[in-house]
Amino acid sequence: MATILGIVLIAFAPMLIYAFFFWSLDHHEREPWWLVSGMFLWGAIPAVALSLFGETCGLESIVLQSLGSDATADQVLSVCVAPVCEEFAKGAALIAILLFAHRQIDGVVDGLLYGALVGFGFSATEDSLYYWSTLRHEGVDAMWREWLVRSYATGLAHTIFSCCVGVAIALARDSRTQLRRVGLVLGGFAAAIVLHAGFNHPDVPITLILVGGFLFLSALAYRGLARERHMIWTELYAEVERGTLTSHEASMMGSTGRRSAHLLRVLGTRGWGAWSRLARFFRTSVELAFLKRHRRFRDDSRLTPEIHALRASIAEQRFAIAPLIRRRRPREERSGVP
Repeated sequence: MATILGIVLIAFAPMLIYAFFFWSLDHHEREPWWLVSGMFLWGAIPAVALSLFGETCGLESIVLQSLGSDATADQVLSVCVAPVCEEFAKGAALIAILLFAHRQIDGVVDGLLYGALVGFGFSATEDSLYYWSTLRHEGVDAMWREWLVRSYATGLAHTIFSCCVGVAIALARDSRTQLRRVGLVLGGFAAAIVLHAGFNHPDVPITLILVGGFLFLSALAYRGLARERHMIWTELYAEVERGTLTSHEASMMGSTGRRSAHLLRVLGTRGWGAWSRLARFFRTSVELAFLKRHRRFRDDSRLTPEIHALRASIAEQRFAIAPLIRRRRPREERSGVP
């Protein structure tokens, strides 16, 4: 029992660290913990179970009956069967978000996050199974070598595959036609399956899939964060004319660095209570920007009451945080120097 728990620990620990890192990158609007943990757990348990069922009880039997149990059949299972079963099993949770929790998808960054979480969960459980098998058949030293390879290299492959579907549901969320949404989702699954099949194929360099996929998704994340930052500035500067925010407050919302630095300064000088009030004000303001963007892009007037409620909440909070966010005058002005 202790051995099994140890294997689970060394398999899940790196993936949980990676998941936390990905979650922390979404600095403009944090996703809810219940959905973040749900995506990871879906990948770790139901997705693995569904893919094993599909591989062993469905498509595998068809392949074995057609080709027999030779090397050709094993390669077909690895390249053709496993990618289809595993990517659809993982992607089912992402489709559920698109259908039932689409308000939690604010852009490509969120799609990347949800896809990565499912992939990390799947990798953690799959790695546990590999480590257990290696330990039984090859010993402790071989298991640790397997751990180094899978934790820091190939174990990230499932994340790259699932992120393809995650990006697809994010783009589908903002699409205006049903046909385009379906096409984007199917394209995301196709990309994930093709990458997975290439990864499993003996003639395709694994480094090409891992490095190329990582660089491409990193570029998408960077561009997505930049677009979110510009969107926040654009939507909140419109609130300056309404009197909801000051220009100083609006400019601060689009910069994660400025917000973080200001929060740290308040925490050090005013304490936890002041920090909590200011952090809530920042979150509410950024949420207003995203909600306005959803209403404008999807032409959804049903969001108008929520937008008015957020504006009222911001107005109420400003009285409490006004001393914490007041713009500092230049040193020359404070000292009376003309």
